[in-house]
Amino acid sequence: MSVGGVQRIQVTEQERPVFGGTEFGAVGPYERLHGAIFGELDPTHPRNVGIVNLDRAARNALGLVEYQSDFRILKPLDLDRGNGCLVYDVPNRGNQPIMPRLNSAPDGGHPQHAGNGFLMRRGFTVVWSGWQGDVPPGADRLTARLPIIPGITGMVREEFIAENTGLLGDSNIQELSEERFVGSLVYPVADPGGARLTVRQREGDPRVTPAGLAWRLVDDRHVEITRPSEPGFDRGAIYEFIYRARDPIVMGIGFAAIRDIVSFLRYETKDNPLAPQERPRIRHALGFGISQSGRVLRDLVYLGFNEDLAGRQVFDGILPVMAGSRRTCVNWQFAQAGRYSRQHEDHSYGDDQFPFSYPTLSDPVSGRTDGILQRARDAGVCPRVLHLDTESDLW
Repeated sequence: MSVGGVQRIQVTEQERPVFGGTEFGAVGPYERLHGAIFGELDPTHPRNVGIVNLDRAARNALGLVEYQSDFRILKPLDLDRGNGCLVYDVPNRGNQPIMPRLNSAPDGGHPQHAGNGFLMRRGFTVVWSGWQGDVPPGADRLTARLPIIPGITGMVREEFIAENTGLLGDSNIQELSEERFVGSLVYPVADPGGARLTVRQREGDPRVTPAGLAWRLVDDRHVEITRPSEPGFDRGAIYEFIYRARDPIVMGIGFAAIRDIVSFLRYETKDNPLAPQERPRIRHALGFGISQSGRVLRDLVYLGFNEDLAGRQVFDGILPVMAGSRRTCVNWQFAQAGRYSRQHEDHSYGDDQFPFSYPTLSDPVSGRTDGILQRARDAGVCPRVLHLDTESDLW
């Protein structure tokens, strides 16, 4: 019986050559593939059992849980002229950051510009695929279609800050006027009767309900908030909306989706676009992630997803950039994968979780002993790590 993994890769677009036919030295020209990945997961497989709610998701006739995700590949036209190394760029909220960061290409998400050609001149194959199940389509984002679990409800917290409209292209705010804005909810409201809205000027201030503060549901995914008439709350104030939500996404599948596509492209011979004549050309795989996607790489390794379903190593090395000491809010029942705590906001989400360090250390407060790399070391699939942070991540 099948244990799951990638079942099919559907190429819907092929552009050859790309970058205007530029020849990258001995590597030659590149091509771009775009399409969809169709995957299946066995909820009983030992390397899948840790995915929250996977055992409650709908199954097909084989007893497997299905998912789909977008993918994109940049590869040498002649893979034998490449260096045999795949670089997987973990999408950040559906966007693809590696080309601007490593190739100095224009920062637009879509890898249409080779920039200085750093990766191409060295013969790397670059791969992206959707993993985050709550990213809306559009703006050339790579998305994932993950199952939801209807009928499950639970309390969910959302934070909104009025001055954040439009920031970074991933704002959850739409401003209507100086006094009112609409906040987008990650999950639909199950029971508006139990919802509560508070505001506080600073993160550590008491949560209050001053005069003029009000809310109403526009629909089950949007709440309109009226700012308080009482002075003392500027546009940086934190509005916290707590409500009973329904239909959680099985967001932890995102880790398995990354594991399975990289493993497929690295090892499989049938229907593998990186294995012409059924001979795999990829000998090594590296993971790159910046900010959110760097935290995803840390959590992927910690949770055991650097070992594929056959017990083989997925990534030989990872490069998390600006990930700090954090992990993610991905493998949770009502996950909010885009959240991360900063100086002022989002302190009440689960991205700051022990262990914080790659080596195994003991925490004198909790008494726990663990490390990001511990499980991978135990399984013999420990990647090399190059972790880069900026001074703002330190602070």
